[in-house]
Amino acid sequence: MRKSRRAAIFWFVGAAVALSYAMGAHSPLFKLWFAIIPGMKSFRAPSMAMFWLPLVMMMMAIPVIQAFNRPENRRSLKAGLIMFLSLLGLACIARFSWTSFLGIPGFLVSIAYGTVLIAVINILDRDAPFKMDEFILAFKSKFQGSSKLELGSLFVPFLLTGLFFLSDQNLLADPVTAGYFKSLNENVMRYSASKMIPSLILAVAAILGVWFVCATQKSALQKALIVGAIAAVELYTLDATFIQNVQASEYAQPTHPVIRSIQAEHPNATERPRVLSISQTQAFSSNSFPLYGMRNASGFHDNELASYRLFRGENNENYLYNINQVIQGQAQNAFLDLMNIGDVIFDSRAGVQYVPLQNSESDGRLYANYTVQSDSEAVQSLRNGMDFKKTIILAEKPEGFSPSDAVTGSAKLVASPKMDDLTYKVHADRPAIMLSSGNFHRYWKATVNGKPAKVYKAFGTLRAVVVPAGESTVRLEYKSDAVRISLWIGLISLCIFVIAVGTVWVLKRKTKMQ
Repeated sequence: MRKSRRAAIFWFVGAAVALSYAMGAHSPLFKLWFAIIPGMKSFRAPSMAMFWLPLVMMMMAIPVIQAFNRPENRRSLKAGLIMFLSLLGLACIARFSWTSFLGIPGFLVSIAYGTVLIAVINILDRDAPFKMDEFILAFKSKFQGSSKLELGSLFVPFLLTGLFFLSDQNLLADPVTAGYFKSLNENVMRYSASKMIPSLILAVAAILGVWFVCATQKSALQKALIVGAIAAVELYTLDATFIQNVQASEYAQPTHPVIRSIQAEHPNATERPRVLSISQTQAFSSNSFPLYGMRNASGFHDNELASYRLFRGENNENYLYNINQVIQGQAQNAFLDLMNIGDVIFDSRAGVQYVPLQNSESDGRLYANYTVQSDSEAVQSLRNGMDFKKTIILAEKPEGFSPSDAVTGSAKLVASPKMDDLTYKVHADRPAIMLSSGNFHRYWKATVNGKPAKVYKAFGTLRAVVVPAGESTVRLEYKSDAVRISLWIGLISLCIFVIAVGTVWVLKRKTKMQ
């Protein structure tokens, strides 16, 4: 049983650590992970961690299913069942009194429950009866008879949950976040209120069902499959409340007149500039444009690089500060031009409309001269009216490049513009710096005529590559080193797992034959 407990503790703590990132930016652990985990700053989908829960629960269930076969373990399992049912009851109370649980009350309840749990486990380890005297003795004896490491590991998730409740009070008290998150949480709570009691009943029924299944004489594999099916029904029923069911026609309208007009205006998808959509209509939100073969310059849920957020300005300020003059041909906007934005989509009384811009096609522009500035300085220079068509602003000095007065030539995107693979054909009468109108990231890799080349940050957020005189082919690829290393680790782990399973199978077969 102790071995099974260690396996369950491992996954229990692992799930708690993973979910600590899903708790939100106001959580201290989120800030810790954000600061120390490589690549975390460019990952903005914390709830994705929650999809690991079904797998975690199955892995936790396997040692429990095996433990059911031994009568001496039934007492511990019954105690665990009662503790979990009491936890469900607490969760139900917290759901309907959620504002009361934020802050110190929620912290104290989490700590109290975790303390009771480790005391119960100590009683089980001492094989003592469940009496108040034994409960008090667990604390007086400093949990003698139990592994302090195991008890501490079991207590950690409740401490993390308590810290979450403690920091969650900022949602109601902080003048910056309260106005948004309080009303958001209230709406979610109202929306899901009618589902809470039925969900509680379903969860209790699922737990009792799992208990009954595990108590039968079926094989461990059969039990695991039935438990997995019960868990799937429970998870879907509970989570379906929060799944937004939207008709496809609401977020995808490829035949809309605006979409058709822009596609007719730019029939070549390779040369089609970006659009800037400030429309609130779902079909014209940031996530929809790839369905139309387009790219939107406006970020979605603030899911973008900090350098680009600085470049476009809060609420697209740098794109829109002189938009009326740009539309009328009375002014130019460096930000719209450099990001290669050809159309602006907006809402009007007549519905969704768009306005084409006189775009000078910055994507692939060649520069003979450069200056070095920080991101914020580059944005300020553009707002102050610097000649962005003559001089490129880089974040660092380009290696082996000597500036000159002017360059004659052209650069054209020849491959379909994909998120992670771009190819340009370049012709220049002298060495130059080619601008690529897309966000810079250190994972972008470049080759010039098949040879590796450095990608520089330009104008605070864009990409630039030094090209030689004459004709050349520039290829830009987004290759995440962290992802590739993770894939290799995953592949190696899979191979080890397959070898281990195969070895066990062969040994068992040899044993049977003997």
